[in-house]
Amino acid sequence: MQQTIKLSRQLLIYFLLLFCPILLLGQNKSAVIRGKVISSDDGTAVPFAALLIEESGRGTVSDAAGFFSIADVSEGEYLIRVQCLGFSEYTSTFRMDGLTDKVLEIVLDPVDLAVSEVLITGKSKAAQARQQAFTISAIDAEPLQNTNQDINLVLGKVTGVRIREEGGLGSGFNFSLNGFSGRQIKFFIDGVPMDYYGSSMSLNNIPINMAEQIEVYKGVVPVDLGSDALGGAVNIVTRSDVKSFVDASYSLGSFNTHRLSLLSRHVHPESGFTAGINAFASYSDNNYKVDVEIYDNETRAFKGVESVERFNDTYRSGMLQLEAGWQNRRFADQLMAGIIASGNYKEIQTGVNMNQVAGQVYRTNEQLVASLKYKKEALFTEGLDVRFYSSLLHGNSLVADSSSRQYNWHGDYYVEAIGTSGELSRDKSLFSFNDRSVSTSSNVSYELNSRHAFVLNHNYAWFRREGSDPLSPYIIPFDEPNVLNKHVLGAGYQNKALDERLSTNIFYKRFAMEVEVVEAAWGSYAQNRQAFMRQSFGAASTWFIRPEVQLKVSYENTYRLPEVYELMGDGFLLKNNPYLKPESSQNLNAGIMWNLLSSKHRLLVEGNYLYRLASDLIRLDVAAITSQYQNLRSARVNSFEGNVKYQYMQRFNFEWNTTYQNMINLDASTGYYKVRIPNVPYWFSNLSAGMTFDDFLLKNSKTSVNWSVVFVEAFYLKWPNLGVPSAKYTIPRQLSHNASVTWSLNKRYNVSIECRNVFNRALYDNYALQKPGRSLNVKIRYFISK
Repeated sequence: MQQTIKLSRQLLIYFLLLFCPILLLGQNKSAVIRGKVISSDDGTAVPFAALLIEESGRGTVSDAAGFFSIADVSEGEYLIRVQCLGFSEYTSTFRMDGLTDKVLEIVLDPVDLAVSEVLITGKSKAAQARQQAFTISAIDAEPLQNTNQDINLVLGKVTGVRIREEGGLGSGFNFSLNGFSGRQIKFFIDGVPMDYYGSSMSLNNIPINMAEQIEVYKGVVPVDLGSDALGGAVNIVTRSDVKSFVDASYSLGSFNTHRLSLLSRHVHPESGFTAGINAFASYSDNNYKVDVEIYDNETRAFKGVESVERFNDTYRSGMLQLEAGWQNRRFADQLMAGIIASGNYKEIQTGVNMNQVAGQVYRTNEQLVASLKYKKEALFTEGLDVRFYSSLLHGNSLVADSSSRQYNWHGDYYVEAIGTSGELSRDKSLFSFNDRSVSTSSNVSYELNSRHAFVLNHNYAWFRREGSDPLSPYIIPFDEPNVLNKHVLGAGYQNKALDERLSTNIFYKRFAMEVEVVEAAWGSYAQNRQAFMRQSFGAASTWFIRPEVQLKVSYENTYRLPEVYELMGDGFLLKNNPYLKPESSQNLNAGIMWNLLSSKHRLLVEGNYLYRLASDLIRLDVAAITSQYQNLRSARVNSFEGNVKYQYMQRFNFEWNTTYQNMINLDASTGYYKVRIPNVPYWFSNLSAGMTFDDFLLKNSKTSVNWSVVFVEAFYLKWPNLGVPSAKYTIPRQLSHNASVTWSLNKRYNVSIECRNVFNRALYDNYALQKPGRSLNVKIRYFISK
């Protein structure tokens, strides 16, 4: 560990030695134009307005709070032009005197879009994200905030993404992106790893109301996210409104499902003091019907397939997050301290398949997280931005499998005479464990000028788990603490050329980890210590060959360190593996995007190719009802994806995407050499269309009607070269339809009705675990801001 820290310090010193002279050079930059765009109607901020200085060709887009900044403007007379949808065009002349910064307040006049067409030259945050050199899909979450969706449902429609759930609300899920899945994909909230927030902040718990934008990076991941992601990353950008608001919603759905969320923020304009609350609660019986073989407890034989209700699958969870601090002050753009209290209760109906059923097995989890985050742009000098986040986590969990009953799917049971085994596990278990962790994330970036920028990022995580099981006849893996220490250090450089039409990023990352994991199973006990040190490099480039046509290419030779969950297991159905090795991958991504924009029409066409050559691939291997993460020596992925999106004004939208990914085992020591890796979907598509109507039922109202279709081709559950075709296990072809209607009045009162799996098809995911049939959900939302 000391060697790791020493090496990290050396790299930091080397980078600062390079960085400090650049900071000094930055003092001689030209002046800066900054200010805010507001509406003449009510003085509120105008986000995403496009600003252009005619004489220099330099421009920008105002942020979500209406603020903007344009650097490197020399002395002289200038004309500034501002355009934004829903407002009349604004022009004004001004003069720059020497190196004196200019502060402007730009007031736009609203217009009626029914009688005036405005050509949008500004770009939303999602459009700006797509213009990065990295392969990225960006989702504007604001139009979705009235829908009855969580983050998982939204991401499931993204090209290349397949989310495979184990059941209904609160169930486990596997996130797959272009053939890579699980911990190979990293998740972030505002650039901070989601692991720092605790298990309650999972994708299928977070309401879409919390998000402003969702970014899906495929393959190569930017340095400023600071992770050892191997196959991509998802970054949830939360709402950055610098204003007071209340956003409350409640939804009621099939299977006795209830979801409540409350988001509120109060901002004191004069002092910048900000206090906020985010809270959500979920409950579901998850008593949907499944088609299963019924086991007769008396005859000890199967009676045939029946459609029955799940009965031990209740889920409830809650989260309360409080934050307070300052925003938009001289000392900080954001300085916030917060605390998160969360908990959940989940009954466990089955293992990794539906062959064995439980009636009294359950899991609980409680966590308390304290956090501090700091963000400042233009610290000491223009172009120097810093971001810091730290957290302390205290968590307690319990897994209970202590009954001697053996159930069938009718809820009938018999009591074992000996009664030493649990319902799902070999031995009875009342396993409790506590987790402690300390995490930090630091990012420093410096824009020397419009052509050169640098970034330095460091993430650190310390994690300890220990526990006990009074019912276990053996020593358990967590009688002694299991500890993990991990560092990820990254440095990058960005260059822009050809009037910023060509942008190139080069970067370097170093990974270090030390882990102590106890191996204990059925009487054996061994303490295992491992230390890893790896480094990687890569580059990403994008070229606008025309303003509407963008080419991208990126390459990375990188590593991913094993995660806590993979190394230590969960003490129940997921077994630990202290001998996991880091996996590595060479990733090559190439893509083209064509974005055609006019006053009424918008057409976006994308195509991407991804190639990955992986070594020591970490994948989940299943035996009976338990599972364990293991290394697969080598694998190759070829992935092709396409996306077409069309929008007519604010009236009609259509999107279709498809993904084909071929993931082949290259481990010659196995009996499956050059065989497609099983239990991974290889072809899937999404199609959606919607219409929006104004003033339906009431004036100032907006009604949206949407329909979506999801297709997944059949794929093998086991290795395809095993067994005869008639006896092979497959997950069948899936075709599901979803429909929704959303009505909004003055953006304040909102109602959404959604029907999922409209035609009540039998849908399956992980290891043939059946998902819910047709369900109906109604959501009521109230939103007010000032």
